[in-house]
Amino acid sequence: MAILKLKKLAFYPTIGIYDHEQKSPNKIELNITIESCSIIPKDDNAPNIDYAELYKRIKSIVYKQKYKLIETLAIEVMRELKTNITGKITLEVCKYSKFLGEGKACIEITSEEIV
Repeated sequence: MAILKLKKLAFYPTIGIYDHEQKSPNKIELNITIESCSIIPKDDNAPNIDYAELYKRIKSIVYKQKYKLIETLAIEVMRELKTNITGKITLEVCKYSKFLGEGKACIEITSEEIV
């Protein structure tokens, strides 16, 4: 079993429930952990997971619409991840908020929770 982690994938989408949040981009970060036997390196040097393609797919979901909740965005991203990745996936989506000082609000979900 191998564990692959993609950390601090930063995006600036329109996300939030307040009017001012829907008018300007907000910073979010995604952290992804994939636990799978299929990511163990092989001798043919073929990538098991194409990071650039994965990032491109995530980016298209993040920017496809204005979201009100990070929970909704997390579910959409997880559904996309599950289409091509086997094994357990854990996804954390964090949104920076001026209401939290320099803090951020985060949601963490696993592939086992999402259909």
